[in-house]
Amino acid sequence: MQYVSRVPRPPLDRLIDDLYYLEGSPPYARLTLPPMPAALLIVNLGAPLRIRAGTDIETAEYADGCVVTMPTRAYDFGYPPRTRSVGAHVKPWGLAPFLPVPAAEPCDRPVTVEQVWGRPAVAELRDRLATAHGPHEMLTLLEEELMRRLRETAGLGLVRHTSGVIRARYFGETPKRRRVRWARWSCTARCRWTASSRTSTTSPDRCSTGCPAATSRWTRAAR
Repeated sequence: MQYVSRVPRPPLDRLIDDLYYLEGSPPYARLTLPPMPAALLIVNLGAPLRIRAGTDIETAEYADGCVVTMPTRAYDFGYPPRTRSVGAHVKPWGLAPFLPVPAAEPCDRPVTVEQVWGRPAVAELRDRLATAHGPHEMLTLLEEELMRRLRETAGLGLVRHTSGVIRARYFGETPKRRRVRWARWSCTARCRWTASSRTSTTSPDRCSTGCPAATSRWTRAAR
């Protein structure tokens, strides 16, 4: 698996932990994505993804990608034998400026990117991504698209401020400690479903934020 990621430029970095590119053959066909304080945006460029959400019995296919707001239930997430996508690991409140509806509405119900941004816009974005020269250009295109769609959201600043006050009061976290802990927690969680963060830009045993790489705990758990 090739996995490349980077933190987006301001002001997106206040909403998104990182943008990523993923390509290759997953080490396993299906995994469970646990409930977590994070959201997810995937623009798919390969065969459809297969997701069974919450209490659903049937698995649904997502050809163009998916948008997952902060889940309260576990998801069964399936990759095709060969996958290719770009996406964003989003902070709990981070999807709100990019959605046409309140983020609570699609909770535990993944929606396609087409449902969020419309078929013509998503088709054009996927075409530009598919013809881009390498992962870094693809991440730049995704970043530009997100910047273009960024809009003011009433109450978002209050949500961010309140969450910071709660953490500082009850957990004694400074902003710096919170950033480090959050980066490592969210990376450990997403290492569970990306299987590994090993690329030419990261070492074999640790990912870029310092969490244990998937070569140990997550890979063994998936077998």
